[in-house]
Amino acid sequence: MSAQAENLVRYMPKQTRDLHERVTSELARGPSKSLAEASSEPAAPDVAKYISRIARAKDLLQASSSRVRELEEALYDLKQQHVIVSADLADSKRRSADLEQHLAAEKNKTVRAETLAAVAVKRAKELDQALVDSSKRLETLTVAIESSFANLSEVPSHTLQAAA
Repeated sequence: MSAQAENLVRYMPKQTRDLHERVTSELARGPSKSLAEASSEPAAPDVAKYISRIARAKDLLQASSSRVRELEEALYDLKQQHVIVSADLADSKRRSADLEQHLAAEKNKTVRAETLAAVAVKRAKELDQALVDSSKRLETLTVAIESSFANLSEVPSHTLQAAA
């Protein structure tokens, strides 16, 4: 392998890594039996053993590959949902800010209305007091005028004729 290929990081599922480590360790060990023992036993079982491991590794890689595709599709779907939810969140924040502004404006209107109502109540009390005072003065004047006219009827008639 080249130096660049050796520096690559490869991510494999744990089962695949364990299998890979066992195969590479067995290959690194090489034949452990003597040549006499190796020639007496057929070489096919050893090759069949490796071929079966390679076939299992292939099946595992295919299963892992299909799982990776499924996960990539799920990731894509989640990213799409994230984009949609982010847009909805931004819209909700904007609407919330608008509502806060409208609420602040309504609070200001309420404060102004309450202030005007308080001024109106105060003015109404002042007018009521002025009405009471005017009624008292009118009553006083009415009593004074009635008493004056009552005194006139007691004045002799010749005084009235002279005044006329």
